[in-house]
Amino acid sequence: MEVKITSSNLWLSHYTDYQMELCSIISDLHDNKNKNFKEISDYLNDKGYKTPRNKVFTHKHTWSIYTKKKRSDKRFNRLYQRDIVNVGLDIINYTPSL
Repeated sequence: MEVKITSSNLWLSHYTDYQMELCSIISDLHDNKNKNFKEISDYLNDKGYKTPRNKVFTHKHTWSIYTKKKRSDKRFNRLYQRDIVNVGLDIINYTPSL
């Protein structure tokens, strides 16, 4: 039997816990609370967050983090069609010797 598997689930995230926290906050504020990226950057700065490179947030940083994470999620959470090919069964007449 031959099984062909194509999957993006074998990829491991290169995001740190801090980056994942930032992505989560930015996504929540943008998607659920309808905040724009300027408002999100102001929020993060007020709460004492810094960019992953230890800079003060700007709207460009929040936009970049948001779009890159969405693009990454779309690419690595794809579903693929499963294919099972060349399935066969060989029957061998086996007679044990006594």
